[in-house]
Amino acid sequence: MQTKGFEHRFLKMIPLASIILIILTALSLSEPCIAQQKSNGSQQELFRVSRQARNAESAGNLEHALELWRAVEAIRPGYYSAYNGIRRALIDLKRYDEAIKYIDAMARQARTGKIQLDPLQIAADRTELIFVAQGDSLGQIALGKILTEYKGNPTIYRELSSVMTGLRKNDEAIELLIRGRKETGDQFLFARDLARWYEARMDWEAAIDEYLIYLLENENHSSYVVGALADISSTPHTDSLVVSIISNKAKQSLSVRRLLAALHFRAKRFPEALEQYKIIERDSNGNGKELLEFARMTYEEGEFRLSKEAYTEILSHNPGSNLKNVALLGKGLAALAISEIDTAEIALREILKPGCEPAIAFQAYKTLGDIAFNYRLNAKKAREHFEKAQKLVRSAQVAIDASIEIEIKIALTYEFDEDFETAEKQLNDIARRSSRYRSASASVRFELAKLLIRNGKISKANEALKSIVNTQPASAIANDALKLQIILTCWEDNRDWFVSWGRADFLTFTHKFNEALVLYDSLSTISKGDLRDHSLWQMFEIDSQLHDFESALAVLDKIIEHREALNRDAALFEAGKICSRSLHQPEKAINYFDSILIDHPGSPFADRARRMLKSLVAEA
Repeated sequence: MQTKGFEHRFLKMIPLASIILIILTALSLSEPCIAQQKSNGSQQELFRVSRQARNAESAGNLEHALELWRAVEAIRPGYYSAYNGIRRALIDLKRYDEAIKYIDAMARQARTGKIQLDPLQIAADRTELIFVAQGDSLGQIALGKILTEYKGNPTIYRELSSVMTGLRKNDEAIELLIRGRKETGDQFLFARDLARWYEARMDWEAAIDEYLIYLLENENHSSYVVGALADISSTPHTDSLVVSIISNKAKQSLSVRRLLAALHFRAKRFPEALEQYKIIERDSNGNGKELLEFARMTYEEGEFRLSKEAYTEILSHNPGSNLKNVALLGKGLAALAISEIDTAEIALREILKPGCEPAIAFQAYKTLGDIAFNYRLNAKKAREHFEKAQKLVRSAQVAIDASIEIEIKIALTYEFDEDFETAEKQLNDIARRSSRYRSASASVRFELAKLLIRNGKISKANEALKSIVNTQPASAIANDALKLQIILTCWEDNRDWFVSWGRADFLTFTHKFNEALVLYDSLSTISKGDLRDHSLWQMFEIDSQLHDFESALAVLDKIIEHREALNRDAALFEAGKICSRSLHQPEKAINYFDSILIDHPGSPFADRARRMLKSLVAEA
């Protein structure tokens, strides 16, 4: 019976024990939450009171600001903003003795680690206070003591230099940095600070020296130094000084020579930059890497001849380099950009050997196809190159847009050979497969629309253009599609004119420019308004492509005479460009650009015309 009673009491105790365990667990789990809530609350209180203190200080209520900053310090002892606010308020209230006592107390706590403030910062603040409260003579004594106590510590020199700057004692600020460099034995110390000081004082030679010292210690900061020295060079009469000093010191290290090359490049002295890159290449045994960077940058700048020269230099001095194919491709593209077609073809063909990287081979075949199509007018050969490029799409990991571009080029070779059925079929097929890729899809449909126009299929062409405008209105080509739609609407009433216009466009496409000009001239004579202006604009583009700039200007003048022409502002701008750049008639150019600002002030060409005008007037 006793055993049964014990079991009964034990079983009754289980629920009670469980309840107690749950309560204890909940309490233990709630402790961090409560602590977190308190922490969040104190943090919010800290920010709230700090904001009130700053507001009071800004309003000039210094006594209230001091009271609030002390409240902040009570919330978080050793908080830098509170320390600085109290120190600042006491000084502004001219309660200097109280300020010194406060700073000394904070210094003692910082040294013992009771608060997390920098003792050196506090020492510098005390020195500043002595200067303010007790004058220069006692300030100098305090300064000497601090420098003796912390001699050789780099931080104290910068802190005290900052103090002297705040007190407008600039000479002393500079002297402290120089003293710090000597007493620490670190010749690179404070180079950037000293460079800025000398630059502010227009002591250019000293500033340049310090920037070079900084560069030697921090080679990965070369872009900063280039920018700083470029700023100095932009000051009148200093560019030659900068170049002279750096040229004399270029033998010190490759970093300095790279700096000189970068400055030449930034100032668009590209030939001088190339000479420096050649020296860097030779001295660093770079195997073409240094010159490759220059070649790429000059290509991007449109300096194609120099880019080609740099690529040629790489190939001459590094025939076995793993950069050979990269350099050959670069040389080919640069040669093509300056219409050296034979040179471009030779370089590109040399790439196409066993073992060539797929991405480079793809680009070489694509470019050879462009040369065959646009310069040799050999559509069959172009198609062969494009098809070889197409086979490399996967292995070269070509982007979808570039892949679709190759397919479009293949289709256009059939159009060039007047196999319109095959061209139309292929473009329709590409358009169907590329519908997911908006930009590429728009490009395909635009080419399809142009093919249909050249074949006199006005309704089908309108459908293709409408699909671009409706489905891809934000695409880059949508605006061109809309313009073509407007023109087609104008031609609808006269099918014979439309067929002639399509034929003229096909003749332009196949580079039969003289025949195209005859047709466009005829159309501009028999048509009016936008149709006339569009035919004239096509004539201008052909004349420009043929470098017949006098004829191009005469055509533009006919558009300009029509004051209601939609593209009159564009015609004025192109006429100004031809006069300023090709015919070297600056006065006529000024008149054209001036007309844009007077007659079309809201034109998108207005800002560019204003810049061109400014440049022309300055030259005159």
